[in-house]
Amino acid sequence: FYGTIRLLKQKENGDWYLLHEYKQEKYTIWGIGLDKKTKKIFVAPNNLELEILVDQVKLSQ
Repeated sequence: FYGTIRLLKQKENGDWYLLHEYKQEKYTIWGIGLDKKTKKIFVAPNNLELEILVDQVKLSQ
């Protein structure tokens, strides 16, 4: 699990652009993903699944 981490961000017009890039050559890369339908966070490389309760989180804007 070595390689390059790339963070993409979507513009208001729907296009995507590269926000950040980091090359990992020595240690394990950890990745996260969010499934909005199931309200779960996935963590790699350990294949962890975390369930979140979005309704109980107050988001400041």
